[in-house]
Amino acid sequence: MISAPEPACDLVDMELYALTMIAKREHIPLKYFNFISDNADDSSH
Repeated sequence: MISAPEPACDLVDMELYALTMIAKREHIPLKYFNFISDNADDSSH
């Protein structure tokens, strides 16, 4: 069973979680770069 992650950061990309777990299990190197394109402010839905 996979235990809950303990991230060493304040921001986690939930969509990448499954791919990360597969890459870790299969020993596949993974690099991911994400650009935050929206603001979490009063104008967000």
